[in-house]
Amino acid sequence: METDIIQIIRLLRKNASSENPFQSLIPGSESQLLECEWNKGADSEEISKLYEKNDWLFPEDYKIFLREHNGGILFQHAHYGGGTELLSLEKINIISGEYDNIPKHCYPIAWTDHIIGAICIDSVKLKNGEDSYLFFLDAMENMENAVWIPLDFTEWLHRLVLCQGQEFWNWNWKI
Repeated sequence: METDIIQIIRLLRKNASSENPFQSLIPGSESQLLECEWNKGADSEEISKLYEKNDWLFPEDYKIFLREHNGGILFQHAHYGGGTELLSLEKINIISGEYDNIPKHCYPIAWTDHIIGAICIDSVKLKNGEDSYLFFLDAMENMENAVWIPLDFTEWLHRLVLCQGQEFWNWNWKI
């Protein structure tokens, strides 16, 4: 049976490639052609090595993504780039080592370009079975300013697709 994460990836590969760019349909904005690029998948051994080295836990849906595509760039402009980068295992390792504001028990999984920062996983919360293990951390902020995202990886990716690449976790929801 195909998982939700695989369905989302297949949808993007079919409808947002360089051969078939996705056209943004946000009302009131200029229509843009957006593309997704995908890396080759990682094997389970590569994933396990990073886990063992750092004592991080990876959610099952995220491991499925890494085996299918070890990173990629979503919703980049066809001519100007940008978008949200889903990090490869190598980039996760590099960024987690370079940014002191990301606690050692957390690791980045995506890098954003509008408000520059990382979507991260709190491995301790994940190990404790807490639902809210994802957060956004601005590259210049500390953990006390993190924006918690009460979604799992698949739900986060699904909403990112629904929002056409917009950083919905930073929206101001005044009702």
